[in-house]
Amino acid sequence: MSKDVKTGEPVKRSWKRFILPVSLALNLLFIGAIVGAGWMRNKHGAGYGGPPGFMVKHMLRHLPDEKQQSIIDQIAGHREGQRSKRREIRGLRAEFEKALKREPFNADLVRSAAKKIYMARSQLVGTKMELLVNVLAQLTPQERRTIMESRFFRRLLRRGGRRHFQRH
Repeated sequence: MSKDVKTGEPVKRSWKRFILPVSLALNLLFIGAIVGAGWMRNKHGAGYGGPPGFMVKHMLRHLPDEKQQSIIDQIAGHREGQRSKRREIRGLRAEFEKALKREPFNADLVRSAAKKIYMARSQLVGTKMELLVNVLAQLTPQERRTIMESRFFRRLLRRGGRRHFQRH
């Protein structure tokens, strides 16, 4: 134990002033970990309706099992192509960013890179709409009406609803 220089008496350390900050830091660490885990589990954004595939299965629940499975298989096959297109778009965004940072600034290069992103995104949306039309074409008028009245289908068509077909 160390001694005070002036008085020669042993110095008493006050551990109490360290306990509160350490306790607060640990509490914030655990709360942050819990909130972060919950946030990362729900990558689908606000209003996500359940586990992967839930919305599609919920929309199709009134259809016969064989039709449900056929549609789910089509969506699964479509998803693989969408993944590669999204990877391509990420690469095009990186190309666009390089064009923006390039000195001297080349407006034609930036336009070209932006147009490539636009075309790739248009293809992505076009294939999704084609899948939607193909799926709806397989259904009877009553089945189509039932699906289109579904809250999940209306959410799919809403702005930003594109997420619901991506990871199921």
